[in-house]
Amino acid sequence: MTGTNSVKRCSTLTAWALLLALLAATQGIFVIELQARCTWSLAGRSFVFLFEDAMVSMRYAYQLAHGQGLVWNPGEYVQGFTNLGWTLLMALGQLVDKSHETAAWFVLFANFLLHGALTVLVFRLARPLGVALALIAAAVVSTHSALLFWGTQGMETTLAAFLVTAAFAPWLPIQGKRLGAGAEHAPWIAALAFVVRSDGILFFAIATFLAWRERWRPQGDPGRRRLLAGSALGLALVAGVLLFQKTYYGDFFPNTYRLKVSGGATNVWSGLDYLREFTVGQLWNAPLVVGTLLGLVLARKERQSAPLTLLVLAWFGYVVWIGGDAFFGSRFFVPIVPLLVLVSVAGVGQALAGARAGRGGLPMLGLAPRLSAWLVVGVLAVLMVPCARASWNLHFEYNKPIQSHLSSLLVGLAIEQSGLPKQEAIAVLAAGMTPYFAPSYRFHDMLGKCDRFIASGAAHPGAPGHRKWNLRHSLDVVKPQLVVTAGPYDLNRSDASYQAAVATDQLTPFVPALWVDPTFRTRYRDNRVFLFFRNVPVETGNWVFARDDVHVRRIDLAAPNYLPSP
Repeated sequence: MTGTNSVKRCSTLTAWALLLALLAATQGIFVIELQARCTWSLAGRSFVFLFEDAMVSMRYAYQLAHGQGLVWNPGEYVQGFTNLGWTLLMALGQLVDKSHETAAWFVLFANFLLHGALTVLVFRLARPLGVALALIAAAVVSTHSALLFWGTQGMETTLAAFLVTAAFAPWLPIQGKRLGAGAEHAPWIAALAFVVRSDGILFFAIATFLAWRERWRPQGDPGRRRLLAGSALGLALVAGVLLFQKTYYGDFFPNTYRLKVSGGATNVWSGLDYLREFTVGQLWNAPLVVGTLLGLVLARKERQSAPLTLLVLAWFGYVVWIGGDAFFGSRFFVPIVPLLVLVSVAGVGQALAGARAGRGGLPMLGLAPRLSAWLVVGVLAVLMVPCARASWNLHFEYNKPIQSHLSSLLVGLAIEQSGLPKQEAIAVLAAGMTPYFAPSYRFHDMLGKCDRFIASGAAHPGAPGHRKWNLRHSLDVVKPQLVVTAGPYDLNRSDASYQAAVATDQLTPFVPALWVDPTFRTRYRDNRVFLFFRNVPVETGNWVFARDDVHVRRIDLAAPNYLPSP
């Protein structure tokens, strides 16, 4: 007995030693990628920034940390973010790091810790399958391109993935584990996913349903009492967030909800294309998709597949309904990626176990158990090689700051030191980076994320979440002193060509629409504002235009710290 215990302890220590080695490698990759993507030096002065959408939340966090409330502009109570819990974490970071230019480090460090914690969680959940499969699962999750990309961009996806994985762990079809064990904790953990991001309410609803389905027991059962307590805590979290939003912003749901689902903004065909891109278009997801299907098929024979099948179908359906995302990288699928990985390795483990025992197999294909096991492992192995290469290439392709982020950052710095009146609005099409780095100024979001009037209007063609704008409101009612575009324009291109592009551009038709708008053409277009350093133009991708009665045509970046590094 003592010898057996010693062997088990040795095996456990070996497993954790291998996991630590994996963590050292993958966390090192995480640090390298965030350093490359989210930092920039301007003549010896360091700046840390996140993805454009995350910087919208960072401006809210900045205002809260500086006593203005959880608002984008002081005095304007519009909830232009969906990630309340994550935004509050950002505000904590603003208090910890007082430097406006580097406060985003706190968020990136939080994601660094969460990425490691998610890797450990996946390893522990897959451990009953054996050390090899547990390490494979942990390695796939910790190096998954979407998890790495959005984590190193400061998004809330890693935390959401951790909470969703923990909430639905009781229903993983892993042999030797009773399905539904520990389900009493699922509702309140899933409710935390809702606190982190509003669409997590779907996870809360599914987890609560599954937990009560598993735990409906006679009165007085201790398991039922724990489930009642967990459900009550989950409901309290959900109700608390909704009541806060209604009281503080005047609406139960974020303004982004109106922006994305009202006024004809949803587009199922766009959502289906987004699903196609995740399942077929992104090569590195092929083993994940095939493995998940095989895992659910094998689990179905043991009547263990229903809970996670419900989750996957419901989440896929939701993402399709809202039209997917405007950005490349499967951001909306990231929360369930670790669960898909665990289902895949569970399927492999079940196939191998069935082959050893001479049972199982894929009868619908007429395949024997041993052949089934080789098919599962072989298909995944063949797919892994090109998929790993595609994922590696993606890391290299995005292993630098996104150019539009740098452009928006530089424009924000220029506006902050421009000396323009601070009571007049500045209109932007990208509501994150530029407003964050010009915190003294009031901004107007022309795409409606932080503007209730635009978000409540009718949708135009365009990318999901970017389908609403009202140039009559933005230019004729708000009358901004400056307009910051979302990119440069071709001055040799005719207005007729730009007008035609308004109807044919399926991603950003608001860009040509602004250029040919009558008010913009007469009051702004001839008044471009140029950025200079020591009489040398500093070119930015986002152009700046002044209203015809605002007498500024250039902004001199006064300090040498504002000159971009070579």
